[in-house]
Amino acid sequence: MSMQTRQQGLSAIGLIITLALIGYGAFVGIQYVPQYIEYATVTTILDNVVEQNKQERFSDPDAVKSAIKNQLYMNQRNAVRENRHAGIGDGSQ
Repeated sequence: MSMQTRQQGLSAIGLIITLALIGYGAFVGIQYVPQYIEYATVTTILDNVVEQNKQERFSDPDAVKSAIKNQLYMNQRNAVRENRHAGIGDGSQ
């Protein structure tokens, strides 16, 4: 009587494919997680500025700029403040 046993486990090709999928997932995560975190922070900052405006109406665009700068400073978003804030409200894009 000969009983055949089926081998179980991961072959070399299966291991390579599995590692490639894990590597691709890590690559995508490294690329998109910081962008998502920055997006969530900026969204929170803008929501806070809207709440400030509801409590006390801003008198002019400079007051809005100041509120945004203060929120960016509190959240330590220096790159956003320095690179992107310069074009807000001054007519440049």
